[in-house]
Amino acid sequence: MAKRIIGWAYAAVLLVFFVSTTVFAVANLVGVTSVRGDSLSGLAWALLILNVAAPVIALLAALLLGRKRGGGSKLLLLTAALCAVAVVQLDVFHLLFPIEQIGYLFQ
Repeated sequence: MAKRIIGWAYAAVLLVFFVSTTVFAVANLVGVTSVRGDSLSGLAWALLILNVAAPVIALLAALLLGRKRGGGSKLLLLTAALCAVAVVQLDVFHLLFPIEQIGYLFQ
């Protein structure tokens, strides 16, 4: 019984992380378009949309891949999907805002 409760709690925390990454990606999309709206290239738009879609796609892929597996395997797949989303979002951030543009924040 305790294993099931811990498993469900871990899954709930992961779901909160997926929701928060989606919310942050939407906020990034709104913020970037309000600041640089007309000057965004097609690639920038594609990266921003990928940034929003990545958590949803990764969550659905992890749930589909873990459909017939045990609880531990599902949690491992969800964790790997969340890590992949983090990598994609960091890459998009660094492609849109090179370190030279945000370097003044650390001086």
